[in-house]
Amino acid sequence: MSYIGTEPKDIRSFGRTKFDYTATQGQTAFTGADDDGKILAFTVGQIEVYVNGILMDDSDFTTTGTGTVTLASAANLNDVINIVSFESNIPDNDYVPASGGTFSGNVTHSGNVTHSGTVTNSGTVTNSGNVTVGGTLGVTGDFSVDTDTLKVNTSDDRVLINTTLSGRATEGADILTVAAPDNGHSGITVRSGTSSYGSFYFSDATSGAGEYAGSMQFNHSNNQLALGVGGSDYLKIDNSGRVTTPSQPAFSTRGTSYTQATGSWTTVKPAVTELNIGSHYNSSTGVWTVPVAGNYLVVANGLSYPTGTSGSGYVYNTAWYKNGTQWEDMQDGEYYSNHSSFCNGAIIPCGANDTLDFRFYRSNGSAAAYVGQFVMYGYLLG
Repeated sequence: MSYIGTEPKDIRSFGRTKFDYTATQGQTAFTGADDDGKILAFTVGQIEVYVNGILMDDSDFTTTGTGTVTLASAANLNDVINIVSFESNIPDNDYVPASGGTFSGNVTHSGNVTHSGTVTNSGTVTNSGNVTVGGTLGVTGDFSVDTDTLKVNTSDDRVLINTTLSGRATEGADILTVAAPDNGHSGITVRSGTSSYGSFYFSDATSGAGEYAGSMQFNHSNNQLALGVGGSDYLKIDNSGRVTTPSQPAFSTRGTSYTQATGSWTTVKPAVTELNIGSHYNSSTGVWTVPVAGNYLVVANGLSYPTGTSGSGYVYNTAWYKNGTQWEDMQDGEYYSNHSSFCNGAIIPCGANDTLDFRFYRSNGSAAAYVGQFVMYGYLLG
């Protein structure tokens, strides 16, 4: 029969334990360790005593407690005394069968436990070493790791991470971090809320701007949800559903003087730049270099003025140019003695670093043409 632990010297298949003593001259009492170091223990009424192989009658000896046998007649020197204890239950204080068996109390183990089947436990298991489970681990009650680091709360079917038992996390603590397997830098971090905010981060580095490469943060003070990149907020939604994009590329300009158009297309360069988000518009050249790919709305409004000899008229054109090539144009005509207004707008798909500028052209007539009272603006739609 196989055993876990130290197999006893005597085979316990028949529920018996044999103790062997070598007597001294005149010895009557036998107790304690036998010749093999086993400590005499028996159940009263369930022992047999042999002297030199001869079975003694129950009247030939007496017992004291469960650990001493006394002969009625003293033994001689080197007599062999055998005491056989019959057991109704096989002891399991130092070993258990390899198959089957029941533990009725707590079990403490300091080594590794490797198990390939199902572990079902209704009591307490205390282990100071490692536990490796190759099969299924089923837990019917609450499950905790380091008290509050991870807890499965069966009373309300919740999984709590870095929280107290009441379900409140430490303010401002990172309660969940999932790192990528490549270098441990990339990952997702969920940060518990404070009185000011609650956060969710995507990171591609352990520190610096990369630690907050992407973020979603709710601000409790103004009930505003913000999406950010590199630690800065780029899209905000308030509690009325209004969406703002404070870093969306845009510009707005106006003219305080006149630009003269001759017989060729002339870029209009308004003197005053009122808005230039991202500093992508160049007021000295009148060119807007768009930073990212997308659809851009551009609009130009103004007046054209003629000057020159009376009796002459002129025709002029306006157009938006993309990368130096005309995107579309609008034509208008007016006599030299008056003025004409125009409005030219378009939605132009662009790639990153494409250029946009607005141009004016006097196509015929003897009079010069000027652009004045002019506004121009552009905005990234998306």
